[in-house]
Amino acid sequence: MFIRDLLYTLFTLYMLAILAVWLGPYIDFDLRQRRWSLWIVKIVNPLLQIIRKNLPYIGPFNWAPIIALLIVWLIRKIIVGI
Repeated sequence: MFIRDLLYTLFTLYMLAILAVWLGPYIDFDLRQRRWSLWIVKIVNPLLQIIRKNLPYIGPFNWAPIIALLIVWLIRKIIVGI
């Protein structure tokens, strides 16, 4: 029970980190320019880079964070089952 709740929380926090990195520049809160928040970018960037490398170009919109959110959500659903 405890491990399931911990995994659920970790996956949810990772999804929130993806959202923060993706939406930060749009709300004038770019995490890449703040020294205390660079660890968030370092945690999220490996997954986003893999998706960007394998995702075909689809116009000016960055689809990698949305795909990453869906992947993490699906993994959370499979592993945790909530």
